[in-house]
Amino acid sequence: EISACLVGSEMCIRDRPISARKCLSSQVRQKLEQDKIQTYTLQNIGIDSVKRQDDITSPIHKLKTCVNTSINYLLPKGYPHSVRSGYGSFVTGQIVSNTLSTAAGVLSMQSLLYAMGIGMGMGLGTAPLAATLNWVIKDGLGQLGGVLFASFVNNRFDSDPKRWRLTATIAMDTASFIEMLTPLAPTYFLLIASIANVSKNISFLAASASRAAIHRSFTLQENLADVTAKTGSQSIISSLIGTSLGVSLSSLVAWGIVDATIQYHSTIALYCILSTTSIAITYWSLRLSLIHISEPTRQAEIS
Repeated sequence: EISACLVGSEMCIRDRPISARKCLSSQVRQKLEQDKIQTYTLQNIGIDSVKRQDDITSPIHKLKTCVNTSINYLLPKGYPHSVRSGYGSFVTGQIVSNTLSTAAGVLSMQSLLYAMGIGMGMGLGTAPLAATLNWVIKDGLGQLGGVLFASFVNNRFDSDPKRWRLTATIAMDTASFIEMLTPLAPTYFLLIASIANVSKNISFLAASASRAAIHRSFTLQENLADVTAKTGSQSIISSLIGTSLGVSLSSLVAWGIVDATIQYHSTIALYCILSTTSIAITYWSLRLSLIHISEPTRQAEIS
């Protein structure tokens, strides 16, 4: 069609005056340019539409959509506009820290079982009834220690929630480390395990007491309940992942190392790595978070 238009135009141009030929040649060039532009536009539209359709149906796009949907279930409604700045960094750090701390707890629980004669044969080999009594007594003593700690601290949890949140992480990792030592002195299992359980209850109380002030400082739209609920969901997910990680590491050590002593030393080394990283990440997330404390709380602490 274009070539025919050119031939016809040349014939017409030759039979017309110069002014008419210029006008006609200008019209022909304009027509050619329009056709090129339209053809190029149509081709681009076709290519883009195919690419967009391929992106929507690709497995990578479906995986991204699934991940984004799952993440939305773990964040407050309206995020990030419903919470203050720094919430994302805080949550990310807490999830990673809780995952590593849970994995370390699995390793410490393994050491407790070893101390009672289950597993490597390093413990007392106590009878089931005696083992059950020791377990119950250590839990009771630990809970009593937690109650005394809460009465001693009183209302100071709200004055510096960052410090108490970090204290909770350190207390939990310290408790797990004490539990790791039980196979070294299985005859003192009840004493060592009770001290560890006191530290665990201190961690639980410090974390739960400081959690309210931290959550309240992040809220913007009277959504404290939503933020608290999503924190519970985040803790559950991180605990599940941490448990799986701890079991995998424990199994890896058991399958790769035959000697019981080397297994124990390897477990302690893994625990130290997990625990140290967990504390460091908790400190990082708290340092990046702007947690606002109300003036009445500070006045109450001063008085």
